[in-house]
Amino acid sequence: MDKGKLAKMEIGFHEECGPRPQMEDAHLIIPDLNKMFKIKGDQMALFAVFDGHGGKEAAKVAEEVFAQILVNETEFKAGNYEKALYNAFLKTDQEVLKRSEADHWTNGCTACVVLLVGKRLYTANLGDAEAVLGITKPKEKGCKPVPLSTKHNPTDEGEKKRIEEAGGQVICGRINGILAISRSFGDIEFKYPYNKSMKDFVSPIPALQMTPIGKHNPFLILTCDGLYEKMNYEELITLTYESIEKHKKKDFDAVATEMIAESLKRGSMDNHTAIVVFFKWK
Repeated sequence: MDKGKLAKMEIGFHEECGPRPQMEDAHLIIPDLNKMFKIKGDQMALFAVFDGHGGKEAAKVAEEVFAQILVNETEFKAGNYEKALYNAFLKTDQEVLKRSEADHWTNGCTACVVLLVGKRLYTANLGDAEAVLGITKPKEKGCKPVPLSTKHNPTDEGEKKRIEEAGGQVICGRINGILAISRSFGDIEFKYPYNKSMKDFVSPIPALQMTPIGKHNPFLILTCDGLYEKMNYEELITLTYESIEKHKKKDFDAVATEMIAESLKRGSMDNHTAIVVFFKWK
């Protein structure tokens, strides 16, 4: 890790329903977690996107409860942030399922959460919501992508095996021919005991990753999967980097807006949510 000090963060955000009949995404932007929850120690921030499917309720519940669940974790208070995120994901899923059963809805949401602690990023994700870090290299122009999240698809070898061992099937790339992602919050009909199996078909267990950051990392992007329907990591990072330069590192909402506009222009049919976190280093 280099010796640069993170002096400040600038945050850009934009969301659009797109051609869909309703907006099913939700998000969290907490740039000063220390102040909000009276936490001492290293600088902390929390960012998240929750991409709903089949309805908006699961994403909204996750948005409502996740931050409080995380900071209440004993492991969080002990500085064990990956374990805290792991536990918070399982507890958030239980809260989503409880509300789902009580209010008689069956939808779910994918999730990507990034916790900043000092100069470390802790990423946890379910499904196909993603986080990508920009990286610059000496003597090279532009910016390159560093994916921080893991896509969970039913056709992945490990996921397919887990689903089948739980009693489910992968048909035409979908769980029981219905659901195209294999990890999520909610989706009560695919979770034990509601699926009449002994295990979950759709898992709430997140992929976890810790990434040190420094002066070579100008920005972080969190998006729902709609941004990747028509763009790859390299295209999105390049677009973001060029947009930041065009706006002279000032209007970051405009950067997020341009990302989504380009995706919709290319024909994406999904809801769109984008968070851009620009790091200012000393």
